[in-house]
Amino acid sequence: MKSLAERLAFAFGRVPHTNRWPIVLAVSMVAGLVSACAPKANHPIPPADVQSAQVGYLQAPRLTATTLLDRSFSVKGSAAKGARIRLSSPEGQAFGTTADDQGVWQIDVPRSAARPQQALLFGLSEDIEGRIIQAEFYVALLSDPQVPVVLLRAGTGAQTLANGTVFAITTADFDSAGGLTVSGFAPAGKPIKASLDGSGAIETFAGQDGRFSLGLAPSTPAVARQIEIQSGIDQRTLSLDVSAHRLPAGTLADTTRLVGGWRIDWTTPSGGVQTTYIQSPKAGVKP
Repeated sequence: MKSLAERLAFAFGRVPHTNRWPIVLAVSMVAGLVSACAPKANHPIPPADVQSAQVGYLQAPRLTATTLLDRSFSVKGSAAKGARIRLSSPEGQAFGTTADDQGVWQIDVPRSAARPQQALLFGLSEDIEGRIIQAEFYVALLSDPQVPVVLLRAGTGAQTLANGTVFAITTADFDSAGGLTVSGFAPAGKPIKASLDGSGAIETFAGQDGRFSLGLAPSTPAVARQIEIQSGIDQRTLSLDVSAHRLPAGTLADTTRLVGGWRIDWTTPSGGVQTTYIQSPKAGVKP
């Protein structure tokens, strides 16, 4: 029987490591670690261009939208023209298609492939004339019309595919190292201020795509955390239970449905466990 690390490496095209990645890492460290695991992959959500003939560089496949249907998830994205696209899980499930002449692809994943209230976890890759390019995220499909998909990223914050038109906290990630990353949306270019448990305010700005992501370092141990994010007079809050979670034997991920969101405890390529909270839209709004 294959070990969990072997199953991860097979499904996600990763080489397992023995050390764990902390959540709060320098960008250069994250890029270096990910590059070692997937040398030809690019940013998790790369530009629309998928190939540069001048340098022979191929970008990783892109996931652009997911729709929750009555019996399936309709997963759409872009890749190199004619590339073979594959969604594969550690449990051995696999779904594939071929990108069309515009590099557009679509895969329908049956909802029956998941247990009720459990996320479906997949690696995403493309095969271009025998060359495999792996996306730098795991695809988590959720039976939630508001948040049907989340991109899980080891060592940093998860991303949703929603449009950043409303100020909101969308995800928060942490692991056993104690660091915490909170991500969300705000008007492009607006200043963002975040505090953890009422202290240690950190400031940044929303990007041109309306996304923001902040690393927060707790000063004292605790199992409950309160995150506050401000943009001008608007404020959003998120309460987290950051206690460790032991995955059921033989599993690589465990999903918990929460009031106003989800919690996914999942195994990273290094073998550690990372926790991702997903907050549904309209949750966490402070009057």
